[in-house]
Amino acid sequence: MKPYILWLGAIFNEKQVLTSQAISPAANNWQSGLMKPIVDKGCPIITLGHKPEPIWPKGQIKMNYQEYNFDSLITGYLAEYFNIPFIRTKNLISRYESLLKKILETNGNPKCVISYNPYPQNAETAIKLQKELQIPWICIIADMPTTLSDISKHNKYISRCDGGIFLSWDMYKKSKNDKKIHLDGGISNMHIQPNTVNKNNPKHIILYAGSLTKWGGVNSLIEAFKLIKREDIELWICGPGKNSLVESENSAKKNIKYLGFLTKSKLDETYKKASIFVNPRPSSVIGNEYNFPSKLFEYLSYLKPIVSTKTPGISPEYEKVLLLSEDESPSAISEKIVEVLEWDEIKKSTQKTNTIEFLSKNKTWESQVNRLSDWFSKEFSLNLHG
Repeated sequence: MKPYILWLGAIFNEKQVLTSQAISPAANNWQSGLMKPIVDKGCPIITLGHKPEPIWPKGQIKMNYQEYNFDSLITGYLAEYFNIPFIRTKNLISRYESLLKKILETNGNPKCVISYNPYPQNAETAIKLQKELQIPWICIIADMPTTLSDISKHNKYISRCDGGIFLSWDMYKKSKNDKKIHLDGGISNMHIQPNTVNKNNPKHIILYAGSLTKWGGVNSLIEAFKLIKREDIELWICGPGKNSLVESENSAKKNIKYLGFLTKSKLDETYKKASIFVNPRPSSVIGNEYNFPSKLFEYLSYLKPIVSTKTPGISPEYEKVLLLSEDESPSAISEKIVEVLEWDEIKKSTQKTNTIEFLSKNKTWESQVNRLSDWFSKEFSLNLHG
């Protein structure tokens, strides 16, 4: 087999994402987005991961082994494991070790290991390859745990990796790793589309797409929306999860609509109808200060105004294309939405042009992989091309 990358993490098809209670759509999209340009350059990827599941008794007690081909150059292995409290992590580490042996026997040694986050099963597998075969471990740091014990373990594992790929600007700046790169995400060239707001719709659609948990900030957005005293606006919300406020407002208010967890085609249709996107993510919620709201890339690709809070994970370069609220309060978010609603066509056109220039310069997945390839060559003397 050609020299390949061992990727510790798993990617799933749309049906699996939509029907799962535990697969992160954002993580899935980010990983598959980065993988595609790599394999397009002729470098095979073998993934070693598992299918996430709410821990038993909320989820299944045992998850089964599976092999799959996600792409002609992406082969995947999903480990079986017992999904039981206090057992799951140790069982995953053991199952990953067994599958690693099978992968190495079949395909030979990888040129490097890339892990999506330093989860224990990822880190222990990568460290084994470091020690025994001197294979470099590059860790993608996308999230941070929310408990002190987990944060300590997370940081200990990060200190062991040979290089770090950081989504969060703040984490990138603070990292002491000598070999690091800030790579928050990208878009496909095909997603750069013209503004296609339905002119027959008399309402201005304010759209939030993302998690309904406290990390997304949707409750704050609802409060912000209710402060705007206009009859020509609607708030549309879509995404996974349950939220009692979203459900009650969807029932009580005709101008607040919850659309559910949408397929890619339905989401595309909804994005095209939007007038303004909103990212109300609060930095006050533990964990949000350490990640990047990757939903911004989907928003940006539709070339429409984006009202956003300014969490530490967002780099200063986004000030060119985001409409940042004064602070994270509902009143500040509502003020910024009203400001954008009052834009004239010249202002809208200028914002659109700025966004196109911003994305085209260095925020396509292809350009990000080119940056990553240069970094691999410089820091590890590795070629990401086939």
